[in-house]
Amino acid sequence: SYLLTQAAIPDLKIMLYSGQNDIICNTIGTLTYAPNLNWLPIKLWEVTPRSALKNDDGTVVGFYKAYKQFSFGLLYDAGHMAPWDQPESARILLRKFIENSFEQEEEEVLMEMLKETSPEVVEMLISQ
Repeated sequence: SYLLTQAAIPDLKIMLYSGQNDIICNTIGTLTYAPNLNWLPIKLWEVTPRSALKNDDGTVVGFYKAYKQFSFGLLYDAGHMAPWDQPESARILLRKFIENSFEQEEEEVLMEMLKETSPEVVEMLISQ
C-alpha cells in the first residue's frame, strides 16, 4: 500500500494526471480514486483549491492541485495519451512537479481548510 511506502520513503512525491478528453482513465475516476489512497494528509489535499496551469504566454492549458508531495494535473484538449496530444502542456506540468514549483502555499491551504472543516479534521491538522 502507499501508506507503507510513505512510511518507508517519507519524501516520495506522487503525481496523478489526466487528459480532459480521456475516456479510458477519465478525470472523474482519477479524482474519485485519489481520496481513497492511504496517504496521511489526503484530507488536506482534497480541500486544496485548483490552480490554473499556464503556458509561457499565459494561456490556461489545464489545472493542478497539489499539497506537499501529492499532486494532480488535468491537461485540456488531451485524451488518454495526454503527453502525445499536448506535449507542451505535459512538459509544463512535469516541470512543475519535478521542480516542486506548484504555486499553492501550504498556509493558503490550511486557512481555506479551517474555514469549512470539522473540529476533528482541525485536530488532525494540528497533530501533524
